[in-house]
Amino acid sequence: MQERDIQIIDHPAAWRASDVAGKEDFAIDLTPRHIHAMQDSLAGFRASVDETGAATPDAFPLTPIADDIAKWRTELLHGRGMVILRGFPIDQADPADLRAMYLGLGTHFGRPVSQSAMGDLVGDVVNIGGKDPRERAYRNSRTLNLHTDRCDHIGMLCLHKSMEGGVSGYASALAVHNEILATRPELLAALYNGYHHHRFGEQKPGDPLVTAERIPIFSITKGVPNVIYIRGYIDLTVAEGHITLSEMEQDALDYFDTVANRDDIRLNFTMEPGEINFTIIASCCTPERASKIFPTPPIGAIYCACGSAKTAAPPPPASSPIKAKTASCLVRTRARIIVRRTPQSEATPIYGALATHPGQAKTQRV
Repeated sequence: MQERDIQIIDHPAAWRASDVAGKEDFAIDLTPRHIHAMQDSLAGFRASVDETGAATPDAFPLTPIADDIAKWRTELLHGRGMVILRGFPIDQADPADLRAMYLGLGTHFGRPVSQSAMGDLVGDVVNIGGKDPRERAYRNSRTLNLHTDRCDHIGMLCLHKSMEGGVSGYASALAVHNEILATRPELLAALYNGYHHHRFGEQKPGDPLVTAERIPIFSITKGVPNVIYIRGYIDLTVAEGHITLSEMEQDALDYFDTVANRDDIRLNFTMEPGEINFTIIASCCTPERASKIFPTPPIGAIYCACGSAKTAAPPPPASSPIKAKTASCLVRTRARIIVRRTPQSEATPIYGALATHPGQAKTQRV
């Protein structure tokens, strides 16, 4: 994409920390009506999953609160892209029921999928790998840089706080895009052109360790922006000698980080037990610093992944672009739900389908 073709992305999701009062601006309190609806569907859902192995919204009906769920999805897809639900009943269910209830709620945002080689739909956020950079981010205690995830939506359920650290930071990647366009527009060409990514050994047998294609950080298909920013995957290709970056490519990455971490761009907060944070990937997220968490149960969080046409909100008009991925804040005291959908266009060559247009669900690991 030529510099002259790149325009400001005008959308509510292009918010800045300076635009909001804090976490409260995104918070919604769950009521007994919401809790009862989930509890009433729990037994049938667990039986259905045990029998069929498939987690679907039909198996976890939430008809009494369907209107509220539709509003939450609309805020994710067409609003600011982040919703924090407070009051999830973490102290009213045993661990198995809690996981099932969380997974069931997630099915109403999309079809559960996995984004790890382990194939886990619901995964524990716990310190297994210590400082190992090759361990999955939700299974080690390293500080995370701002990044997106390889999916459409992420949900994080806080079960309890970490022993130390655990501050989350979110920045709208659309706001970062607009700020770079205003201040260093010459760098955007490199970000649209993309970078090769390390596959961390999770590629299919016979596939290369580093992606043959460049993965755009910013791309726009049919008016819908898509954002893939996983700096660690790029840096590892350079550290191992697979790829050499040009000066412009390096400057573009560094400036992205500089802008995203500015006080007026990044919103920092700590999640409390019983809070679920649903976000869409046009936001990036990171812990403020490394978290010291319990290496064995009790775990701090659980994680699960989703994406389905049936539950998707209707697409916006072409003149109203939406953000296309999920912000994955992999703080070690959170749970994640990941949503992936196949877009109406396959034009973006990245990790499968990442746009939030409704489409046929894509469930295989890529």
